[in-house]
Amino acid sequence: MTNKNGFTLIELMVVIVILGTLAAVAVPKLFGFSAKAKAAEISTAAGSYIHLQEAFLHTNHTAGTWAEIGYNAPGNGQSSSFVYKDCISSKKTIEKNGASITGWHASNPGTLNSCSANNSWAIVLVPVADNNVNFQQLVSSLDCAALTKNWKIGDIDANACTSASNGNEDENGNDKNNGNGKNNGNGNGKNNGNGNGNGNGNGNGNAKKNKN
Repeated sequence: MTNKNGFTLIELMVVIVILGTLAAVAVPKLFGFSAKAKAAEISTAAGSYIHLQEAFLHTNHTAGTWAEIGYNAPGNGQSSSFVYKDCISSKKTIEKNGASITGWHASNPGTLNSCSANNSWAIVLVPVADNNVNFQQLVSSLDCAALTKNWKIGDIDANACTSASNGNEDENGNDKNNGNGKNNGNGNGKNNGNGNGNGNGNGNGNAKKNKN
């Protein structure tokens, strides 16, 4: 008579318990590694901004916009994990004991492990002397700070920043190419013609003209 060897029910249950325990430990760590890998983009982007802004400051004695310093955010302002914003709308003079200036901002539209959506990272220019600053790296929450080392937890005013996706915003955050300006298709403008005639046009191409 042939003996058939196999696993008993208890042995199978032990194996299942061991596999379940390993999965419970390994899966969260796997997601944690994935979130940290995505967040590594923040440090790289921030380091590039600091380098360019520092060089611009030493050369021009002012802090500049992203376009002025030659900085390009990942994904032209929006990558797969983060949205980036330029917080300087025009050149800023740096004076000793002057106000701090937020120059760079990033946020996460989606959750990254324990870091909930819509948290913020920012680089603040803190004047220490004329034309000299310390670059302070801030993050808005403790859970997000775990993803980016050497970033301090602090208050960040995201509303002070305008979208950096195309660099066409004015100091009020309005697109320079659209509406409410002079001599464009969507705004109101004044056109001077022959005979000192003044006309007011609108976006539909209708105009009223006064002739002498």
